[in-house]
Amino acid sequence: MKILGIESSCDETAAAIVEDGHQLLANVVHSQIDIHAQYGGVVPEIAARSHIEYINPVINQALTEANLGWNDIDAIAVTNSPGLSGSLLVGTLAARTLAIIHQKPLYGVHHILCLGGCAGHGWGAVRNHARSGAVPRAATAADPSDSAAQ
Repeated sequence: MKILGIESSCDETAAAIVEDGHQLLANVVHSQIDIHAQYGGVVPEIAARSHIEYINPVINQALTEANLGWNDIDAIAVTNSPGLSGSLLVGTLAARTLAIIHQKPLYGVHHILCLGGCAGHGWGAVRNHARSGAVPRAATAADPSDSAAQ
């Protein structure tokens, strides 16, 4: 199973593709550190606008680096909490749109709870949903308590 993961919770736009929960096929990150350095910290509005500019190129680059097309992707995972609301909105809307267009299941991910446990717990939840044939609820940035993130 190949999963496209999308991350936009703060000031980095990222996309990665993982196969079977442990083999990293692509990992593309666009950092905004230079943009925010002049302000001494992350400016939420600027971060969200940068995500809008880079989300599609980052996702397309991940697919290219993995030498995959949309028919090869089995599911999409996206950070839906916690984070800057505008930044999360860009990532979740991109993920939801791609999931609808390409008819892929979508999984919301709480990226802090997932740290260190995604390979086991997060991947296991996605794998179990896929095996059971259950259709997961799409996650939204407006509902960080969504059960898909648990």
